[in-house]
Amino acid sequence: MAVLSSMEDFELAPGIDRDGLRRSFAEAGIAQISPFLAGDGAGRLRDQLAVRDDWIRAIKTAASNSFNIGLAESVMSPAQVKGLESLAAPVAESGFRYVYDQIVAVGDDGGSRESGTLLSQIASLLTGAAMHALLHSITGAASAFADVQATRYGPGQFLTRHNDKEEKSRRQFAYVLGLTEGWRPEWGGLLLFHDKTGEVVRGFVPRMNTLTIFSVPRDHSVTQVAPFAPRPRYSVTGWFHSENAPQRS
Repeated sequence: MAVLSSMEDFELAPGIDRDGLRRSFAEAGIAQISPFLAGDGAGRLRDQLAVRDDWIRAIKTAASNSFNIGLAESVMSPAQVKGLESLAAPVAESGFRYVYDQIVAVGDDGGSRESGTLLSQIASLLTGAAMHALLHSITGAASAFADVQATRYGPGQFLTRHNDKEEKSRRQFAYVLGLTEGWRPEWGGLLLFHDKTGEVVRGFVPRMNTLTIFSVPRDHSVTQVAPFAPRPRYSVTGWFHSENAPQRS
Protein backbone atom coordinates (compact mmCIF):
# COMPACT_ATOMS: atom_id res chain seq x y z
CA MET A 1 0.00 0.00 0.00
CA ALA A 2 1.29 3.46 -0.90
CA VAL A 3 2.13 5.78 1.98
CA LEU A 4 0.53 9.20 1.64
CA SER A 5 2.52 12.33 2.43
CA SER A 6 1.67 15.95 3.12
CA MET A 7 5.33 17.03 3.09
CA GLU A 8 6.54 19.96 1.00
CA ASP A 9 7.80 19.54 -2.54
CA PHE A 10 11.41 18.60 -3.20
CA GLU A 11 13.92 21.23 -4.35
CA LEU A 12 17.35 21.07 -5.95
CA ALA A 13 20.23 21.67 -3.58
CA PRO A 14 21.59 25.21 -3.71
CA GLY A 15 25.01 25.90 -5.21
CA ILE A 16 25.14 23.06 -7.75
CA ASP A 17 28.36 23.56 -9.76
CA ARG A 18 26.93 23.52 -13.27
CA ASP A 19 30.16 24.56 -14.96
CA GLY A 20 32.14 21.80 -13.25
CA LEU A 21 29.49 19.22 -14.03
CA ARG A 22 29.42 20.31 -17.68
CA ARG A 23 33.18 19.82 -17.92
CA SER A 24 32.98 16.38 -16.26
CA PHE A 25 30.22 15.28 -18.58
CA ALA A 26 32.05 16.53 -21.67
CA GLU A 27 35.14 14.55 -20.67
CA ALA A 28 33.58 11.25 -19.62
CA GLY A 29 29.85 11.24 -20.46
CA ILE A 30 29.17 10.90 -16.71
CA ALA A 31 28.39 13.51 -14.07
CA GLN A 32 27.62 13.20 -10.36
CA ILE A 33 25.64 15.83 -8.45
CA SER A 34 26.13 15.70 -4.69
CA PRO A 35 24.17 16.88 -2.83
CA PHE A 36 21.28 16.76 -5.28
CA LEU A 37 18.26 17.49 -3.08
CA ALA A 38 18.00 20.35 -0.62
CA GLY A 39 17.56 19.69 3.10
CA ASP A 40 16.59 16.23 4.32
CA GLY A 41 14.59 15.30 1.23
CA ALA A 42 16.66 12.24 0.34
CA GLY A 43 16.37 10.78 3.84
CA ARG A 44 12.62 11.35 3.98
CA LEU A 45 12.18 9.69 0.61
CA ARG A 46 14.30 6.68 1.62
CA ASP A 47 12.41 6.29 4.90
CA GLN A 48 9.07 6.23 3.11
CA LEU A 49 10.26 3.73 0.50
CA ALA A 50 11.51 1.47 3.29
CA VAL A 51 7.98 1.02 4.69
CA ARG A 52 6.09 0.63 1.43
CA ASP A 53 4.66 -2.80 0.74
CA ASP A 54 3.71 -2.39 -2.94
CA TRP A 55 7.07 -3.38 -4.43
CA ILE A 56 7.16 -5.34 -7.69
CA ARG A 57 9.89 -7.93 -8.20
CA ALA A 58 11.37 -7.55 -11.68
CA ILE A 59 13.05 -10.68 -13.04
CA LYS A 60 14.66 -11.32 -16.44
CA THR A 61 15.68 -14.92 -16.95
CA ALA A 62 18.26 -16.71 -19.06
CA ALA A 63 15.47 -17.53 -21.51
CA SER A 64 14.99 -13.76 -22.00
CA ASN A 65 11.59 -13.88 -20.34
CA SER A 66 10.61 -10.95 -18.12
CA PHE A 67 8.37 -11.20 -15.06
CA ASN A 68 6.92 -8.52 -12.78
CA ILE A 69 5.58 -10.01 -9.56
CA GLY A 70 3.66 -8.00 -6.98
CA LEU A 71 5.21 -9.13 -3.71
CA ALA A 72 2.23 -8.17 -1.54
CA GLU A 73 -0.43 -9.88 -3.67
CA SER A 74 1.40 -12.54 -5.65
CA VAL A 75 -0.35 -15.84 -6.38
CA MET A 76 3.10 -17.40 -6.57
CA SER A 77 4.62 -18.98 -3.49
CA PRO A 78 7.99 -17.73 -2.20
CA ALA A 79 9.54 -20.96 -3.49
CA GLN A 80 8.17 -20.32 -6.98
CA VAL A 81 9.53 -16.76 -6.97
CA LYS A 82 12.92 -18.10 -5.88
CA GLY A 83 12.78 -20.59 -8.70
CA LEU A 84 12.32 -17.81 -11.24
CA GLU A 85 15.15 -15.86 -9.66
CA SER A 86 17.46 -18.84 -10.06
CA LEU A 87 16.70 -18.86 -13.81
CA ALA A 88 18.02 -15.29 -13.99
CA ALA A 89 21.48 -16.26 -12.71
CA PRO A 90 24.13 -14.93 -15.16
CA VAL A 91 25.88 -18.26 -15.66
CA ALA A 92 26.38 -17.78 -19.42
CA GLU A 93 28.98 -15.49 -20.98
CA SER A 94 26.38 -13.14 -22.47
CA GLY A 95 22.76 -12.13 -22.11
CA PHE A 96 20.98 -9.46 -20.09
CA ARG A 97 19.61 -10.63 -16.71
CA TYR A 98 18.32 -8.95 -13.58
CA VAL A 99 16.54 -9.39 -10.27
CA TYR A 100 15.50 -6.34 -8.28
CA ASP A 101 12.40 -4.65 -6.83
CA GLN A 102 10.70 -1.60 -8.28
CA ILE A 103 7.83 0.86 -7.89
CA VAL A 104 7.07 2.77 -11.10
CA ALA A 105 6.03 6.40 -10.58
CA VAL A 106 6.19 7.59 -14.21
CA GLY A 107 6.09 5.10 -17.07
CA ASP A 108 8.17 5.13 -20.24
CA ASP A 109 5.27 6.84 -22.00
CA GLY A 110 5.54 9.80 -19.64
CA GLY A 111 2.33 8.86 -17.83
CA SER A 112 2.10 9.19 -14.05
CA ARG A 113 1.34 5.98 -12.13
CA GLU A 114 0.71 7.33 -8.62
CA SER A 115 0.06 10.48 -6.57
CA GLY A 116 0.22 11.71 -3.00
CA THR A 117 3.52 10.07 -2.08
CA LEU A 118 7.08 11.30 -1.73
CA LEU A 119 7.93 9.17 -4.76
CA SER A 120 5.38 11.06 -6.83
CA GLN A 121 6.82 14.33 -5.52
CA ILE A 122 10.38 13.44 -6.51
CA ALA A 123 8.98 12.42 -9.89
CA SER A 124 7.51 15.92 -10.23
CA LEU A 125 10.96 17.40 -9.63
CA LEU A 126 12.71 15.04 -12.04
CA THR A 127 10.18 15.72 -14.78
CA GLY A 128 9.91 19.46 -14.11
CA ALA A 129 11.38 22.60 -15.62
CA ALA A 130 14.15 23.10 -13.04
CA MET A 131 15.55 19.61 -13.63
CA HIS A 132 15.37 19.91 -17.41
CA ALA A 133 17.19 23.25 -17.21
CA LEU A 134 19.89 21.65 -15.04
CA LEU A 135 20.19 18.71 -17.44
CA HIS A 136 20.54 21.07 -20.39
CA SER A 137 23.25 23.07 -18.61
CA ILE A 138 25.23 19.86 -18.00
CA THR A 139 24.72 17.98 -21.26
CA GLY A 140 23.78 20.70 -23.75
CA ALA A 141 20.77 18.63 -24.83
CA ALA A 142 17.05 19.19 -24.38
CA SER A 143 14.79 16.42 -23.14
CA ALA A 144 11.04 15.97 -23.43
CA PHE A 145 10.28 13.91 -20.32
CA ALA A 146 11.69 11.49 -17.78
CA ASP A 147 10.41 8.17 -16.55
CA VAL A 148 10.83 7.47 -12.84
CA GLN A 149 10.97 4.35 -10.69
CA ALA A 150 12.11 3.52 -7.18
CA THR A 151 14.45 0.54 -7.06
CA ARG A 152 15.46 -1.72 -4.20
CA TYR A 153 18.30 -4.25 -4.36
CA GLY A 154 18.39 -6.78 -1.55
CA PRO A 155 20.78 -9.70 -0.95
CA GLY A 156 21.40 -11.68 -4.13
CA GLN A 157 19.85 -9.11 -6.47
CA PHE A 158 21.74 -7.63 -9.44
CA LEU A 159 21.65 -6.09 -12.92
CA THR A 160 24.02 -7.53 -15.53
CA ARG A 161 25.97 -5.57 -18.13
CA HIS A 162 23.84 -3.75 -20.72
CA ASN A 163 23.75 -0.35 -22.44
CA ASP A 164 20.09 0.82 -22.02
CA LYS A 165 19.60 1.15 -25.78
CA GLU A 166 16.16 0.10 -27.05
CA GLU A 167 15.22 0.22 -30.71
CA LYS A 168 11.90 2.04 -30.32
CA SER A 169 12.85 4.39 -27.48
CA ARG A 170 14.50 7.83 -27.44
CA ARG A 171 16.52 7.43 -24.27
CA GLN A 172 19.21 10.11 -24.07
CA PHE A 173 20.53 9.92 -20.52
CA ALA A 174 20.15 7.49 -17.64
CA TYR A 175 20.13 8.63 -14.04
CA VAL A 176 20.47 7.07 -10.57
CA LEU A 177 19.60 8.98 -7.40
CA GLY A 178 21.31 7.21 -4.50
CA LEU A 179 19.34 6.85 -1.26
CA THR A 180 21.81 4.80 0.78
CA GLU A 181 23.88 6.00 3.74
CA GLY A 182 27.10 4.42 5.01
CA TRP A 183 27.23 1.75 2.29
CA ARG A 184 30.39 -0.35 2.13
CA PRO A 185 31.76 -1.51 -1.25
CA GLU A 186 32.04 -5.05 0.16
CA TRP A 187 28.24 -5.16 0.32
CA GLY A 188 27.97 -5.07 -3.50
CA GLY A 189 25.36 -3.01 -5.31
CA LEU A 190 28.09 -1.02 -7.08
CA LEU A 191 27.28 0.89 -10.27
CA LEU A 192 30.01 -0.17 -12.71
CA PHE A 193 30.82 1.16 -16.18
CA HIS A 194 32.43 -1.14 -18.76
CA ASP A 195 34.27 -0.89 -22.05
CA LYS A 196 33.20 -3.00 -25.01
CA THR A 197 35.24 -5.98 -23.79
CA GLY A 198 33.48 -5.94 -20.42
CA GLU A 199 36.44 -4.51 -18.53
CA VAL A 200 35.45 -2.24 -15.63
CA VAL A 201 36.61 1.29 -16.39
CA ARG A 202 34.82 3.18 -13.61
CA GLY A 203 32.62 2.42 -10.63
CA PHE A 204 30.63 4.11 -7.89
CA VAL A 205 29.67 3.01 -4.40
CA PRO A 206 26.03 3.89 -3.54
CA ARG A 207 25.87 7.29 -1.84
CA MET A 208 23.02 9.17 -0.21
CA ASN A 209 21.59 12.15 -2.11
CA THR A 210 23.91 11.74 -5.11
CA LEU A 211 22.53 11.88 -8.65
CA THR A 212 24.58 10.13 -11.34
CA ILE A 213 23.77 11.00 -14.96
CA PHE A 214 25.31 9.24 -17.95
CA SER A 215 24.82 9.03 -21.70
CA VAL A 216 22.85 6.29 -23.45
CA PRO A 217 24.06 3.93 -24.83
CA ARG A 218 26.76 3.09 -22.29
CA ASP A 219 27.67 -0.33 -20.91
CA HIS A 220 27.04 -0.58 -17.16
CA SER A 221 25.89 -2.99 -14.46
CA VAL A 222 24.91 -3.21 -10.79
CA THR A 223 26.88 -5.85 -8.91
CA GLN A 224 25.10 -8.45 -6.82
CA VAL A 225 24.26 -7.35 -3.30
CA ALA A 226 26.04 -9.57 -0.78
CA PRO A 227 24.04 -11.95 1.44
CA PHE A 228 25.47 -10.22 4.52
CA ALA A 229 24.46 -6.69 3.45
CA PRO A 230 22.58 -5.33 6.49
CA ARG A 231 19.96 -3.37 4.53
CA PRO A 232 18.71 -2.90 0.97
CA ARG A 233 20.21 -0.52 -1.57
CA TYR A 234 17.55 2.08 -2.40
CA SER A 235 17.58 4.49 -5.33
CA VAL A 236 15.37 6.32 -7.80
CA THR A 237 16.27 5.60 -11.42
CA GLY A 238 15.11 6.19 -14.97
CA TRP A 239 15.91 7.87 -18.25
CA PHE A 240 15.56 11.29 -19.78
CA HIS A 241 14.02 10.95 -23.24
CA SER A 242 14.61 13.19 -26.25
CA GLU A 243 12.01 15.50 -27.71
CA ASN A 244 11.36 12.95 -30.45
CA ALA A 245 10.20 10.31 -27.95
CA PRO A 246 7.11 8.29 -28.90
CA GLN A 247 3.85 10.02 -28.06
CA ARG A 248 1.52 8.61 -25.42
CA SER A 249 -1.38 6.66 -26.83
